[in-house]
Amino acid sequence: MSEDVVEIGSPRAAGMCPATCRRHAVGRRLLGLAGWLTAACTAVAVAFLPFDAGESLCGIWGCFPPVTALAALHLLWAVGFAMTVWTVTTEWPAALRPLGWLLVFTAVATAAAVPGRDVFRWFDHVPAEDHHYWPRRLGYTLATRTDVPLAQTLAAGVAYLMLGRRVGVDRAAPSTNQPAQVVNVLVPSSLEKS
Repeated sequence: MSEDVVEIGSPRAAGMCPATCRRHAVGRRLLGLAGWLTAACTAVAVAFLPFDAGESLCGIWGCFPPVTALAALHLLWAVGFAMTVWTVTTEWPAALRPLGWLLVFTAVATAAAVPGRDVFRWFDHVPAEDHHYWPRRLGYTLATRTDVPLAQTLAAGVAYLMLGRRVGVDRAAPSTNQPAQVVNVLVPSSLEKS
């Protein structure tokens, strides 16, 4: 076939290039970036929702900050971690499992250290009859620590591990591009010798 002849149904015939071309790769990245930026702006916009819980979220364990601002910060962390999971999955799939284990270990170690230290300090400042509120204080500490996103770190680590396992299984699966082996079942073995 000559250079001038274009096969009908080919990408060149339709005026299209293959999806693996540089233009599509850049477009896919820009579209992904626009989507993540939209998700981040939406997460921040949650802070502007009209909701005031007032003093209903206060107790011996502490008072919550404005709930919408707290939710917005947690959502922003979740969007940030989801974006990194998406980026690593598409760009560096070999790094999924090591990053997953690192994030899970970091989340568990931080969950033991930061809230644990806060609860023990809290025990020193409240009367002994109020010590039974420590689970609420622990929940309060985990919910209000927006500078240490424990839940989001743990969720991202688990996502990395699950995706890394799937990518590992996909790599271990045999390729379907190889031709099938032909098995001669119609010819009896006695005829094959002759």
